[in-house]
Amino acid sequence: MLRQAVAVVLAAVGATLAEVTCPYTGPSFSTGYCMNDSTALCVVDSRCTEVASWTTASLVSSRGLVTTSASALLQIPDVSTLRFIGNGLKTVGDLSKAPNGSAITNCTNLVIAFNPGLQLDKMVLPASLLDLALPNNGLSTLPATVLWPARLTSIVLDNNMLQSYANGPVVETISLYNNSLVGLQNYDWRRMSYVNLDANAITSIKNVQFSATLTTFRCDRCELVEFTLDMSSFLALARAKSVAIGASNVKSCAGSGAVLNSISGVNNQSIAVCVSQEPFFNSSHASRGPIIWGSLAGLAVVIIGVYAFKRQCAQKSGSGHSYFKASDDGTAPSGVSDASMHERLDMTDLLPFRIDEAMLTKQRVLASGAFGQVFLGTYRGQAVAIKALLPHRTAIKDVCGLVAEAKLLSKLSSPYVVRFLGAVWSRPIDLWCVVEYMDLGDLRQLLATNVVLVESARLEMALAIAEGLLYLHSLDVIHRDLKSRNVLLDTAGHIKLTDFGVAREVSSNTMTAGVGTCRWVAPEVLQSGHYTTAADIYSFGVILSELDTRGLPYAELRNARGHALNDSVIATRVLQGTLTPSFSVDGPAWLRELGADCLSTDEDRRPTALQISTRLRQTQRDLLTA
Repeated sequence: MLRQAVAVVLAAVGATLAEVTCPYTGPSFSTGYCMNDSTALCVVDSRCTEVASWTTASLVSSRGLVTTSASALLQIPDVSTLRFIGNGLKTVGDLSKAPNGSAITNCTNLVIAFNPGLQLDKMVLPASLLDLALPNNGLSTLPATVLWPARLTSIVLDNNMLQSYANGPVVETISLYNNSLVGLQNYDWRRMSYVNLDANAITSIKNVQFSATLTTFRCDRCELVEFTLDMSSFLALARAKSVAIGASNVKSCAGSGAVLNSISGVNNQSIAVCVSQEPFFNSSHASRGPIIWGSLAGLAVVIIGVYAFKRQCAQKSGSGHSYFKASDDGTAPSGVSDASMHERLDMTDLLPFRIDEAMLTKQRVLASGAFGQVFLGTYRGQAVAIKALLPHRTAIKDVCGLVAEAKLLSKLSSPYVVRFLGAVWSRPIDLWCVVEYMDLGDLRQLLATNVVLVESARLEMALAIAEGLLYLHSLDVIHRDLKSRNVLLDTAGHIKLTDFGVAREVSSNTMTAGVGTCRWVAPEVLQSGHYTTAADIYSFGVILSELDTRGLPYAELRNARGHALNDSVIATRVLQGTLTPSFSVDGPAWLRELGADCLSTDEDRRPTALQISTRLRQTQRDLLTA
């Protein structure tokens, strides 16, 4: 009897201690209170008595599916995928650590779904998590207390009741299908590539930032009456592969400097957007670009605008790169003396522009060509482009080409020419040429998009190019490779000329040909190498045709077999005077007429850069008063 009584007392004491020490108030998912070492996950009650369990093998075989009821998810096993579906969960705890304090490192995919009334304010997610799905949980807000994993790449929040995305993570892929969103404002979504806002009655999108990574934007029930983006976000949205919006009923733009424009969505839907000149999250630009940015779209790529080109019109070498052509035709002139070569490698002129290499960082390669590479870098906290020869390009002619370009750039200072920031070298062969970074790439890429370019935008672009030529020609510098790929743009609204690897100061009235792309080369250059400033004007005329038709010059022409004309055929016909770039019949008259004058086969009849600038400025005044 005494032994039985003692047993009853001890059992009662044990039960009381269990109630005191068990940290759970209701059925909870746990890993630290499971009965067997082989158990990876269990459900325990408020007395920490196990009521259900799973092994690692069973979780792996079911791809982590768990449907057992519990009110709290407080611990998880360290497996790659877990799916808690319809469990009746009300709270989520710290899922980042195992009971022994070690970090969860293998969990990359977590789904918590169909748990109405779920609270996330105490949730801590594993640092290893890549994909998170929280659909059908009745969520109305995302708590500010949640620290989203830095590695998180996607989040699904479908079929909740979210009225905003405040405190949400910025990830690559987001789905907010069927929530209660009515407006989006002041979100920095530049990391996102896929955005699904379908089944939300959104009427306003304002100050949301996108970048060139955006590929898909969906909002099928949007009936927008307000849609305002900054210029770079507009460019990103226009370039996205798929844009589907219920309707954009924007008729006018409120706010200083905003311009109404449009992009093409799926099924050629026209989507009206107000484009602001001001970036919403970055006020570091000292000056702003012209109103032209209200009509630019489809180009948000982070490249410095250096591209492969054909060095010779009659043959395809494929070895050129717009920042790394050797001076002249890529070969050292015969008969050059050692003294002359030494002079070409003399770095004295660059000494005032020498910068401390320790203040310069190279981050990644933006582009590579046959002669060199362009790196994205930083200098004093500013994004820059760093140009250097390829390691195997050690020939004197190659080194001289880059040195000559750096020397020329150091003499130039114009708002219409890419700015030279300095140079780094220990020997000429190690030269790094540092120039400003133009983050929207080149004009050719822009024209290849479906952007709506209003007349005033084309006029502004033409004028900026003309002003760049006027500046160069006033210094007796001929560009010699003017084309749409050598016209760069940035998000501050600037339009600038680049590629001075072949530009030369005029020392006589003729210059040797052998560089440039044939579609932009003047007939006298093709014939005899006769190169004056008038050749740049001809190239400008070709660019005017691109601004009018949007197409690559002569791309619409075919031979008898239906193939596109090659450069040799184009060069021959241009030389014969039987082929000139085309202009549209319904395009602006000023564009067509100026283009015809610039493309005259008689170089003496072409207008000068000054005359072009004057005509374009008069056209601007006429449009403003019309």
